Amino acid sequence: AEADSAAANPPSPGLPLSTLKPGDPVVALTINRGGAYGQVAGTNANLVAPLPPGMDPALAAAVPANTTTALVALERIAHVKPGEHVLVHAAAGGLGSQFGQIARLLGAARTVGVVGSEAKRRAALDLGYDEVWLRDELADKSGRQFDVIIDPVSGRDRPELLKLLRFEGRLIVVGNAAQDGDQTVGTNTFWFDGISMMGFNIGLLSNAYPDIATAYLRRALALVASGEVTVPIQEEVDIRDGAQALERLRAGKTIGKFVFRHEPYGE
Repeated sequence: AEADSAAANPPSPGLPLSTLKPGDPVVALTINRGGAYGQVAGTNANLVAPLPPGMDPALAAAVPANTTTALVALERIAHVKPGEHVLVHAAAGGLGSQFGQIARLLGAARTVGVVGSEAKRRAALDLGYDEVWLRDELADKSGRQFDVIIDPVSGRDRPELLKLLRFEGRLIVVGNAAQDGDQTVGTNTFWFDGISMMGFNIGLLSNAYPDIATAYLRRALALVASGEVTVPIQEEVDIRDGAQALERLRAGKTIGKFVFRHEPYGE
């Protein structure tokens, strides 16, 4: 697809599998069968896309789950329209870093991020967010300002986020990083305020509709390969040091993505 139209065009059927042959460099969605940290990973053949010519494999490895999720969630689930205002929770993380950029490509007029520290605020601003709020400031924000809110965090902040939705606003749940358990929200809230809450899971889409998931994967790769979307890679990590990297991730001390490196297979 043309890079400048990749975000706007609907997904098309995937490339025929016959166009791929053994030895071709590829990028894959491995979320259903796992193995993404392994030296060898297996996945549904319909969830594999060719590596774009000239694209750094390390950069391509950082694309499948997060960039694809952002593109699907904003376009297919939230139906972001030109001129809308979008808020993204955890805006400096690997997932959040993609949402603001893709929202802009889909025509959003204003993008606001929420982060947990000043260092992450600066990182999110560098990614192009118009404003970045600290998580501790959420309770002080008022007014129904947003058409779409992306929430990969969940936890006690979710009720506060719902208060920021305009009439016909949509909150999209894409994760549960807080691991606080379910939050109770009165269902009349959705009727009285004219808002909605939906969920999106890239693994479920990959399992139910692999062709659609892979069409979005190819579009995500095209956007990153063209430079229209930046994937911030914090560090390339030797897989032998993977445990320490994951511990930093769990502690919320990371910005952007880690990419793990293996020795070449068979060596």
